[in-house]
Amino acid sequence: MDKGLITLERPEVPDTWDYKTSVDKVKAFVYKWKNITAELVTELYIAREKLSAQGFRTDLTSGQKSQSWSQYCKDIGTQKRVVNRWLKQYFESEAEQELIEAGKTATLPATVEIKHGDFIESDVAPNSVDLILTDPPYPGEFIEVWTGLADFAVKVLKPSGFLVAYSGQFHLPEVIFRINEFEELQYYWTFCLYHTGATQIVNARNLMCKWKPILVFQKLPFKKLENTFPDYVISEKEEKFGHEWQQSESGAATLVEYFTNKGDTICDPFCGSGTFPYVAHTLGRSSIGIDIEEDNVLKSKGRFK
Repeated sequence: MDKGLITLERPEVPDTWDYKTSVDKVKAFVYKWKNITAELVTELYIAREKLSAQGFRTDLTSGQKSQSWSQYCKDIGTQKRVVNRWLKQYFESEAEQELIEAGKTATLPATVEIKHGDFIESDVAPNSVDLILTDPPYPGEFIEVWTGLADFAVKVLKPSGFLVAYSGQFHLPEVIFRINEFEELQYYWTFCLYHTGATQIVNARNLMCKWKPILVFQKLPFKKLENTFPDYVISEKEEKFGHEWQQSESGAATLVEYFTNKGDTICDPFCGSGTFPYVAHTLGRSSIGIDIEEDNVLKSKGRFK
């Protein structure tokens, strides 16, 4: 459903609120989530705020007192991940808005570039990038971006530079096939990004996913990494304050140190809220971030203010 059909303001949270009454009210608004209405989203928002005020965790991470919010979502017939997704669509988080506002007036360091537009049409100089570190979208409708990413890598990477890309599991064979079509890119390895706290349920396969593939390709000529590293990276905590698909700074920092040296240039053509360019900068690398969404560009810039 197009959220533009509903105009919502952040609702007032009443002084009194009853758990059972709220569950019954939400059930009356919708049957199996076929109809998302303003009344439904408002009631969900109020429930989350009230439970949060009582000390219950209402985000997607675990906590000592998360059962009440999980039980609330169960009682209304869906998962808390679904509830949070709908709430996020209608009420942008305060942290995101702060990043956007900060980005409007941010002055970037001399070693950082944040570009708005399609990475395929960007003006990144050929043979100028030591590492492409990126997290493209995983759903099947975006599968074509992997072909574009591989083509971009061939153009902008320095000889022996690396393409390091996070990937989902579901379309992994197709992703690898598309990159392998470019003879200038050679498969190097697959790393494991292990999520310490998060678990994603893949209903289509009836699996609980605890790790994410990180694909590593190298632009020819082949050259071994200077140092020896383990092929797994630990993502210490979930960070979703800037973008729904945001990755952790800890995991990104590990990869930056594995594949680059200080002074190298790192590019993220799907920079989202700017995690990878920001981490690269803090570790003494030059960074280029590109995103097609203007709000994401502002969020990325806002991190540097």
